[in-house]
Amino acid sequence: MAGTPGPVKLPFDSLSPAGKSQRKNPGPHREYNRLRNRSKLKIRYRSKLRKIRDQKGLGKAGKHGPVLGHTKTGGIALTSRRKNSDVSKSKYHK
Repeated sequence: MAGTPGPVKLPFDSLSPAGKSQRKNPGPHREYNRLRNRSKLKIRYRSKLRKIRDQKGLGKAGKHGPVLGHTKTGGIALTSRRKNSDVSKSKYHK
């Protein structure tokens, strides 16, 4: 088995304007994200979140359990994974 297939893509008509742009021209968007994620600011930010996850004993990011969310005042708090990824509130995912 070569690998598991990825998630099913949404129909093009149901995408947001930004999603349509990214679907039509994936190269520039991928390059932009690659450069943005290499920046010192993003590296420091991910490092800070990793340290907090280690202190709280939450394990690796992207695995099971709660996620770190941001409060309105700029602090970091635990939020449930379901609440964090609730796409039902988006006007493009109905």
